[in-house]
Amino acid sequence: MRRLPPMPAFALAFALAVGPAAAAETPGAQWKTVSPESAGWSRAKLDAASAYASTLQTAAVMVIHQGRVVYERGDVAKPFPCHSMRKSILSALYGPHVASGRIDLDRTLAALGLDDNEPSLTDVEKRATIRHLLQARSGIYHTALYESADMTASKPPRGSHPPGEFWHYNNWDFNALGTVFESLTGRSLYEEFEDRLAVPLGMQDFVRAEHTGYVTGQQSVHRAYPFVLSARDLARFGLLMLRRGRWGDRAILPESWIDESTGTYSDGRGGEGYGYMWWTMQKGAALWGAGVPPGTYSAHGYRGHLLYVIPAWDVVVVHRVDTFGDTDRVSKIAFLRLLGRLMEARPSSLKLEVPPWVPPGEIVARRLEELARQHPGEVYRLTDRSGEEEQLLVLHWKSDDTGVLIGPVGGDVETMRIRQVDRNGEAFRLELEGRGTHLTALGRHRGDTIEGVTYHGIETVWRWEGALVRP
Repeated sequence: MRRLPPMPAFALAFALAVGPAAAAETPGAQWKTVSPESAGWSRAKLDAASAYASTLQTAAVMVIHQGRVVYERGDVAKPFPCHSMRKSILSALYGPHVASGRIDLDRTLAALGLDDNEPSLTDVEKRATIRHLLQARSGIYHTALYESADMTASKPPRGSHPPGEFWHYNNWDFNALGTVFESLTGRSLYEEFEDRLAVPLGMQDFVRAEHTGYVTGQQSVHRAYPFVLSARDLARFGLLMLRRGRWGDRAILPESWIDESTGTYSDGRGGEGYGYMWWTMQKGAALWGAGVPPGTYSAHGYRGHLLYVIPAWDVVVVHRVDTFGDTDRVSKIAFLRLLGRLMEARPSSLKLEVPPWVPPGEIVARRLEELARQHPGEVYRLTDRSGEEEQLLVLHWKSDDTGVLIGPVGGDVETMRIRQVDRNGEAFRLELEGRGTHLTALGRHRGDTIEGVTYHGIETVWRWEGALVRP
């Protein structure tokens, strides 16, 4: 599902959001920090976000608006492992070499002479292109380095999908891209990162000898390339992306590459799309549930490392967790809840418009709340069309509006307590909790039809649509 570069719409949204008086400020040796009030942000709401962050294992958070720090919490100077955010960094490094013609994204692995350990790649697998690797659509499910047991177990069988036809988040693709990059450029990607990004952007805490190091092993010849970076250095990278590849008056990355690499080429997971190793928020509950505008994109790392770029609002958000140990983590849902609280503090000029129509899985409607109040104690049903077979979900709103029963017909029905209702125009988000389970429900009302998505845990998603009727 390839989309055209979004710059014209972004430019209009940016102009409407920040106005002509907003100068594109670039940090020097140090970040410039301003009081939230002077930048139009609500200190009270940021304090509320901090109170919520204190309940999480968050190590550092930064919010950058118009190139200045308006909020930070924790040790923003301490480098932490980036985990899978490394992939978005490599995506950026590809840009100048694609623009120069050194790297042709449509070259096949066969033409590159790329292979792997036994069982080596088949002729069909070698038809995959560099572009397929960037999109995680290679169809190559060879074992890979630096992946979790779950990632290994979730791989489709070898040969089950031809190149370009199926998206699967695949460390083989991402690691092979490191091999391809170094082969075609003749440079270590760590040297390239230092020369192309770290030094020009003035990264304050990065030391290549200490914060980089390849991972090798028997599973594959293609090395992984971990990075260790601080929140404030990652924020510089995010600001470079936000500035469309420019740092002050210097062009670091091609503007065209920013558009191409952050486009949406696949439906990813959890309501997000996938570009060239960037997660995109063009649609989905991840977009509207977090309260951020279309065009937002992000880099994700294991156990809660996130970098969000919000072009329409001229905002960058960085979230870090101390993953040097084995215990600390922040779930994606918990982070989105924190992000929503942070963005509620934004200036009133930064609008979040509810679109006139959104496909199923995007926004929750006030209609559910209205029905609960008008018909307390009644049972409604939704037809779940998320899978190959339809099934019914039952919602039973209690008369005091403090709980709801949710569950498939004939299955276990669990009593849930409403923790919070976040409203935005005609849309709202319900956070529900019960028996150790947390649900976030998101959707929208269209006539007599409810369309939406219910998150259960982190990854599992029920998508549903259908008429809300009394049985």
